[in-house]
Amino acid sequence: MELPIARDDNLVHYVVGNTTLILTTYTFTLDNINAQIKTAKLVVYADTIRINEAVHAGGKIIQLHCNRLECGADATLTVNGSDGQTLPSQGDNPAIHGGPAGSILIHVHDVTLLASAAAGGGFTLWSTLPQISVQGGKPGRSADVEGKPGADGRVDILYSNPLLRAFAALYDAYQTPSGIPERLRALNLSILPTLRSRLDDLAKQIESAGAEAAVKEKLTADHQTWATQIADITTSVRQSVETQNLLVRVVELLDDDFLEDNGLTKHRESFAPVMAFIAKLQGLREHSQLGAGTCRTAAAVRGAQACRRLTAPG
Repeated sequence: MELPIARDDNLVHYVVGNTTLILTTYTFTLDNINAQIKTAKLVVYADTIRINEAVHAGGKIIQLHCNRLECGADATLTVNGSDGQTLPSQGDNPAIHGGPAGSILIHVHDVTLLASAAAGGGFTLWSTLPQISVQGGKPGRSADVEGKPGADGRVDILYSNPLLRAFAALYDAYQTPSGIPERLRALNLSILPTLRSRLDDLAKQIESAGAEAAVKEKLTADHQTWATQIADITTSVRQSVETQNLLVRVVELLDDDFLEDNGLTKHRESFAPVMAFIAKLQGLREHSQLGAGTCRTAAAVRGAQACRRLTAPG
C-alpha cells in the first residue's frame, strides 16, 4: 500500500493501484468535489456517510461502507456511461459507441428500523435513499455505422441492523453442529441478553416514533409478540442449564476416581450406559469409544467446564 496522499486527525486518503480509498471514523460527506477521482474506483469506509446533492461520477465504481447513511432530499448518485459521438466520417470508430456505466455498492451496517404507515403499519429500513443511475451510454453513429449502447452498471444495497443480527445469532445457535453445552453457554451468556437489549431499544424507538396511533399500535403488538417469544425461549434455556448442571454432576459422581474411592469399581459396567447416554446428550463421542481412563476427561471435565461457565442467569 502506498503512503496516504492526505491525512488529518479524522481522515486518511490513499490511492492504491486504481482505487481511491478513504477511511474515517467520523462523518464523510460525498459531494461532486471529492467524487471527481482520477482512479476507476472510489471506496469509502466511514462511521456516517452523508449525501446531500446530486453526485456525478461517470463510469466510476463507487463503494460506500458505513454504520449510518444520511441522505438529503436532493441526494443522487450517477455513474452513467459516456454517450457515443456522432461523427461525419465513415467507419466503425470506437468513439461512436456508448461507454459502460460504473457500479454502486452501498453497505450500511446499522440501519435504523423506522415506523412505516405503508401496508397497514410496520417497519421500514430507509427514510431516504439516494436516487441512483447506472445507465450505459447512448450510442452515436458515423456516416455509415450505427454505434452500440454501453452496458448498464450494477447496484448492490447491503444492510444490517442490530436487532436483525441478534435474531440471526439466535437462529444460528439452533443450527450449529456444536454440542449442547456450547449452545447453552452462547444462548445464556450472549445471544439472549443481547436480543432482550435490542428489543428494549426497539420499544423506546417505537414510543418516540412520529407515527400515527394505528401504526404505533401495530408496532407495539409486534414488539410484544417478539418479547413474549424471547421470554419463553429464555425460560427454556434456563431450565436446560439446570438440567445440564445436573448431568455434569452425575458424570462427576460416576467417574473412575469416585467409583474407586467408594469401592464401586465392580459396578463400572452397569454405569456405562448412563455415561454413554449423557455423552450423546452433550454431543460427545459415545462412551463405548472412550477408554475408562479418558472418560472423565472427555465427558466430565469438558461438560463441567462448560456448565461452570453457565452460571445462573442474572
